[in-house]
Amino acid sequence: MSQAPLILIPILASLAFDVSFYSANMILQLFLSMPASRKHEAEADYIGLLMAAKACYRPEAAMEFWARMEKSGQGQPPQILSTHPSNHNREEKIREWLPEAHKQLEASECGATGRYFDDFKRGVGGMENAFGNAFGRW
Repeated sequence: MSQAPLILIPILASLAFDVSFYSANMILQLFLSMPASRKHEAEADYIGLLMAAKACYRPEAAMEFWARMEKSGQGQPPQILSTHPSNHNREEKIREWLPEAHKQLEASECGATGRYFDDFKRGVGGMENAFGNAFGRW
């Protein structure tokens, strides 16, 4: 509601030139719908990160995933024109949330399992990257 006057003026101006309401609809989406969608996506990332940590998955794997997505360089529109946060912004937010995810990981019953998995990786030797990356765990 606080943004209504700021949005209403461009909408009224667009109606003078566009009777199909297409421009007015685009203005509404740009300033109201898309930021809400990005907020919901960020909230889903946060909840998913904490759930993954509770399920004994390594929280850094989420950050690494978004770093790989950014490097893939698939043509992404500017964030303001997208319903999703940019890959870079997702990676940065996850970096901020890592301490809380680690608290969730430590509070879960994963501690003993993680130590066994670390011992297993050391015992296997040169295949530690194959196991660590394939499962994304500890």
